[in-house]
Amino acid sequence: MSLLTHSCDSRRSATLRGFTLVESLVVMTITGIVIGGAVMSLASYRRGSDVSHAASSLMLFVERAYARALSTQRELTVVIEPTVATILDEFGAPKERLGFKALVAPVLKDKASQEVHLYPSISASPATITLHAGGHACDVIISLRGRVRTQCD
Repeated sequence: MSLLTHSCDSRRSATLRGFTLVESLVVMTITGIVIGGAVMSLASYRRGSDVSHAASSLMLFVERAYARALSTQRELTVVIEPTVATILDEFGAPKERLGFKALVAPVLKDKASQEVHLYPSISASPATITLHAGGHACDVIISLRGRVRTQCD
């Protein structure tokens, strides 16, 4: 009889083995921390990507306006506002627009629109337009010679 009891006890202890509550909680806590860090990192990467894409779009927009000023031999103006950039001809008529996403808005001095004048004599009014979202920022820099470049942090 004692042999049978001993055999049943060993089976019972073998079937009851598993993780304790504390071990399960530790694993769930570590998993939560890792997933939370990954989500935060992905969101930060996406904001940075949105800012650099908007800066590249604005750079190409200004370059296209400058090429148009050179080809038509007429002064053009690029007006940059928080939601849109517009190319104006010498009479002030809008020629082309570039919209910005709500999250990526240019930082403008005194919250007023900023104008960049592009002249057909291979010159421009120098300007720096900063675009930002969250902790990320990119500068679109327009030189006196009309060269346009971006610089992101």
